[in-house]
Amino acid sequence: MLLSWSELLTACLFQVLWASPEVLCEQVHKARGFRGQSAVAARLARHLRTHPGFRHEIDEHAWGSRAKPAEPGVEIQDPYSVRCAPQILGAFQEALWHIESVVARELNASTDNPLVFPETQSVIHCGNFYGQQISMVCDYLRLGLAKTALLVERQLERLVNWRYSQGLPPLLSGGDPGLNSGFMGVQLLATSLAAECRMLSAPASVQTIPTNANNQDLVSMGCISARLTRQLTEKLWKILAIQSLALVQAADLRGGKQSIMGGDYRKLHKLVRGVSAQLADDRPLFEDIARVTALLQSQPAQRSLLPPRPPAPDAV
Repeated sequence: MLLSWSELLTACLFQVLWASPEVLCEQVHKARGFRGQSAVAARLARHLRTHPGFRHEIDEHAWGSRAKPAEPGVEIQDPYSVRCAPQILGAFQEALWHIESVVARELNASTDNPLVFPETQSVIHCGNFYGQQISMVCDYLRLGLAKTALLVERQLERLVNWRYSQGLPPLLSGGDPGLNSGFMGVQLLATSLAAECRMLSAPASVQTIPTNANNQDLVSMGCISARLTRQLTEKLWKILAIQSLALVQAADLRGGKQSIMGGDYRKLHKLVRGVSAQLADDRPLFEDIARVTALLQSQPAQRSLLPPRPPAPDAV
């Protein structure tokens, strides 16, 4: 669900910043050869195709034959936080496929010690309890979660920074920028959460400390790795909630024009505005963040906006 929301919010960012969907070209991702990257690009394009203008551009596939703008102050290419989103989130998708296969195998494994084999009348003392596989894939999962958190936080920067936001008010302020700080406070929170995600992403599987009179002289740290992963997951939900609030605020500040928002963006706008009013003059937003976090985690919102995800390929 975290990956699915990241894809949707990235597609909304394309729209509010008028980014080029050229980077979603199917040919480009087939040339790279990673199925996760291609899958993410296809899902981003699916969200964008609910916007008539982006649908036309994607369907026409004419971008490779058009000259890039060369006007002063106009960026020829979108920043990495937009242009490389399929590569970043695609790597996370590849990681999830691998993690799912490892966890499923472990859930169906015999991990006791000793193991009893009636057919051979054997009682074998072994190390199948050792949680190295789970410890390592939890580390891997945290890397993907942390990278997603960093991506979303940098996307938020493109919205609040008036130097790059294509005319949006400084810090998405809905009131007088001289008297209101807009989303400054929540960006500080998002940056702080992203910094914590970076710290939590450090591998636990190599942090072994001997115990049990040195009988357990090399331990997996699997439980610690799993617990750190849960902590990081909770922080990413909050960062996505902040990004959702910022994207909806940005759409309102663009005048709430239908031309800005495609169908999926409008659905997101309606859901978020159902639990959080537009920010005009400054007000505390911690309760809004909590409500939007709960909204993103709710099954009705997920069913409304997120397409079903296909199963993992047979071989990843």
